[in-house]
Amino acid sequence: MKSKILLVIILAGLVGYLAEVAHGRQEMIVYPDGKITVNDVGDKRPVYAAYSREKLNGKEYIKINLSELSDICVNQDAEKLKGNYVLRGSVFREDKLDVAGQFGLVRLGIFCCAVHAVPIGLLVQDEKYNELQKDEWVQIYGRLKRVKNHTDKGKDNDPYAAVKEEYVIIPDKIVKISIPSDPYIYLYNCQQREPYYY
Repeated sequence: MKSKILLVIILAGLVGYLAEVAHGRQEMIVYPDGKITVNDVGDKRPVYAAYSREKLNGKEYIKINLSELSDICVNQDAEKLKGNYVLRGSVFREDKLDVAGQFGLVRLGIFCCAVHAVPIGLLVQDEKYNELQKDEWVQIYGRLKRVKNHTDKGKDNDPYAAVKEEYVIIPDKIVKISIPSDPYIYLYNCQQREPYYY
């Protein structure tokens, strides 16, 4: 009898929660590691803040993926452009970037299937990291810096370009990491606000 009462209480709670979600007062967030949390819509700080931020040398960094950070660049959200971010991807090197003291940080983005994967990335500006090898995976702690204006002419400012060149990442630290078990960014999971899909 007790187990039936407990089951009814659990089901009532679940129905109440689903009603809150359906009416847009709460949202359920499923994180890449399978953890689930519920936030009131409009919360400035997520309930699961431990997942969405990381500290390094006393500075707080927001975990984000390259697609979400590229969206911030395109949308010109002044407050978000000032943020400190931690993101990961593979290194893209070529001679003209090396000369400029840059390399690309890239991940493949998938909307429906791997056949349609597209590279998404940002340039990283820092000459002291020239020992990084092409296709090596890194985690970068840093911030954005604007290097070109929307009014600059050329293909670099195409909002649909895979690698955004209007902003570069200025790293505070770069750490070599192993290739993630799932290296793709699933574009349908990307978020417009914290917590991001990292």
